[in-house]
Amino acid sequence: MKKRISFFQGGGNFGTLYLKYERIRRVAVSKFPFNIMILFPQSISFEDSKFGQKQLNKSKKIYSQNTNFILTAREPKSYDLMKKCFPDNKVILTPDIVISLNLTEQYRRNNRNGIITMLREDVEQKLDKTQFEKIIKELTDKFEVTISDTHIGKEKDSGITYENRQHYLEIKWDEIAQHEVVLTDRLHGMIFSYIIGTPCIVLANDNHKIEETYKHWLNNAIYIRFIEKTTVENILDAINELKQINILRQSRV
Repeated sequence: MKKRISFFQGGGNFGTLYLKYERIRRVAVSKFPFNIMILFPQSISFEDSKFGQKQLNKSKKIYSQNTNFILTAREPKSYDLMKKCFPDNKVILTPDIVISLNLTEQYRRNNRNGIITMLREDVEQKLDKTQFEKIIKELTDKFEVTISDTHIGKEKDSGITYENRQHYLEIKWDEIAQHEVVLTDRLHGMIFSYIIGTPCIVLANDNHKIEETYKHWLNNAIYIRFIEKTTVENILDAINELKQINILRQSRV
């Protein structure tokens, strides 16, 4: 009998942070224990608590029963954790799939203007409300600012379908390309900026995925800056530095 191959989407939903998707994945693996299964590049995050350990043990038990289930980590910390937690499964380290795109020529612009923010307001947000409001106020006092996001709403409300999803992506990429600098704490805010050649200041989110991705895959890109200590002063300094970079004359790393 031929073995079927199944693929799971990549992202940051491996663990307790978005447990709904972890549970769906467990059901699929348990129902087809002999299928070849490949998890596209993921970041892993099980919370450090009794509940988190319980959920991790459930995933360990189910995933270990299918040694054809291949796990792909998109940054080194997730790779190390997957290797430690799932010794019976093959684990591969590879960057987030979106990094493979190069759209700098397609979105080349001579009239970039202002700052665009793409900051989280969800469970992965590291900025507290006071920091968030202070940053926005300081930026709007000094620059023309567009407040946006890479997340455009829940699926049922967003209007996105299989047929039009590329169109929505292109709208977002074009929006980023219109600006001089992006400020984001979203992983794909950073990656979108990278692939279309827009200078970007990156803040940490509530787990390791952004910092690890930046340091391992993108730290040689001169137009991407990760800020270790989030202060208004550090952000303003980075904006002024990045505004000096004529990214249209730089070749991508």
